[in-house]
Order: sequence, then structure tokens, then C-alpha cells
Amino acid sequence: MTESVTPEASPLRLSTALSHYAVKSAQDAVAAQAIEQFHRTTLGILTVGSPISPAQRTGDGGYEQRYSFGSILKPANTFPDVGDRYHVTVTLAGVRCFGTDDPSGTDEPFLITSVFAIDPREQEKSSETRRIGPDGIGDVEVGRIFGQNSDLAVDIAVPGDSDIAVNVQLFDQELVTNPDKVRRSRRRLASRRIFGWPWAIGR
Repeated sequence: MTESVTPEASPLRLSTALSHYAVKSAQDAVAAQAIEQFHRTTLGILTVGSPISPAQRTGDGGYEQRYSFGSILKPANTFPDVGDRYHVTVTLAGVRCFGTDDPSGTDEPFLITSVFAIDPREQEKSSETRRIGPDGIGDVEVGRIFGQNSDLAVDIAVPGDSDIAVNVQLFDQELVTNPDKVRRSRRRLASRRIFGWPWAIGR
């Protein structure tokens, strides 16, 4: 339904809205439409899934609509939002060096990591890109584990049952002269995947 519903709508239009949203009053229909629009414009299908029940009044005067992976709430006199939002920290256990083709027998590796989720309401907290090393790692021989217990993201926002995508790339300092330039490039790419190409998540 694309036309806005208001309590003053014509009887025919109001009847259509009540039937569409499976609710009993014009006020309920207005709230249900706001939730539906929020679900559509914030890619709710990827965070809370599909609707499994009509919008229902809550004890505090707001509304809640249940979805297959969560809910969307519309408090009284304000905008809808995802009912459950989690803040997650992702930590790297470590990386093992299985081999090197460097004549010295050692490498000087560093990692560029990106962690992201889809959360249009918390864009600044929904992605994080970091560089681990080469400072603090040094020369790595075959069999050594490095990067242990490194935080890849801290307090990243994850709405509903949205997925978290983690990308880890390994580089050798001898082949990359500017590690921070690589990190900035990966950060821009992660942002485009979240807000410009959401269907690319996980690829």
C-alpha cells in the first residue's frame, strides 16, 4: 500500500487499509503503515525477516509487530525502530603461518580486517575496519601464531537477527609500502557493500 493512511481518510480507503493491515482502527492502521515503511526502507527483510503477525498495541501506548527473526516497535508519538539491537565485540583468536617463499625464511605480515552488519539507524557503529601489524608482530617464521586476541570490532551494532560479515586479508609488508592506504581502501569498500550494495553481503 503506497497511499498514506490518516484517521480522516475516506471510508473506502480506510476500509481497505484496515483489511490490508488486519487491524481494527484508523490509528492502528497509521501505526502499521509506519512500521511497514520502516521495514521496507531499512532493509528489514535482512534484519528481522518477514512479518508473522499484525501490528499490536503495547501497554505503553505504542505498537509492536512481530517478524520471523525479531520485532519492530513504534513507541507513541515517535518513529519505529528495531525491537532488539545487540552490540557485539569480535576478537581474532590468531593466525598461523603455514609457509613462506621469502629466502630469509620469515615474513613481515599484517592484517586488514573488516567487520560489518546492516543497521541504517547506527551507520557509524555498524562497520569497523582495522589494521593489525606489522608493528608489534615483526618477523614471522613458519609455524608461529600471531595476532592473538586482537579485537576486530568493538561495540558494533547488530539489529534483530542480522548477520555479521567478517573479512580478513593477509599482506606482506615487503609487497605493500603503505598499510594504512590499504586499510582506508578496505573501509570504503565495506561502506559501499553495506549502504550501496546490500545484496553483496557475504560474498
